[in-house]
Amino acid sequence: MTFKLAIVLLSTAVATVEAGPAKKPVNVLALTPASLSGSGPSLVKKVKAADAGRVLIYEQDGEWTVHYAIALASPLQVPELDLKISDVSRTKQTVGTRHKMVYSDAAVVRGSFKLTRDEVLSVNAKLLLEIASDGEPLAKRTFFIQSKSVSATGTRQIDFSADEASGSDTVNTETVATKRR
Repeated sequence: MTFKLAIVLLSTAVATVEAGPAKKPVNVLALTPASLSGSGPSLVKKVKAADAGRVLIYEQDGEWTVHYAIALASPLQVPELDLKISDVSRTKQTVGTRHKMVYSDAAVVRGSFKLTRDEVLSVNAKLLLEIASDGEPLAKRTFFIQSKSVSATGTRQIDFSADEASGSDTVNTETVATKRR
């Protein structure tokens, strides 16, 4: 009987080794221009369903507000997050760092940070957000910032003085054309 038990334990150990190392659970990071609402399982679903594509954050009043939410695969060992923001448009250059204390054991940690024009290298840049806790990387994600483009709000009327409107300083284009070399 002990022989059969030894064979079962040995086959279980072999199956575990063949399966390979267990995969580490992955934290999910969502970046949005507006804060994600909700709590509990509904917030976890929103974070996991957040668009994995390009995230654009537009400038408002000379600064960019970035909202983040990270769905944790396991509780934090240390209730602190270190956020590192880098410009990766050409080469990786650190733009700034932020520190966040976490006051709950929730499955999702939310927060936001602001970037000013003085902090960023370019007003239209590709940035990388890296989040770590106690030196252990948790998640990272790239996003883009853009400045507000000045758009025309309609046609503008140009007012000329009476002298300018009379055309007294007109130039004969034929004489100009003949004087070219």
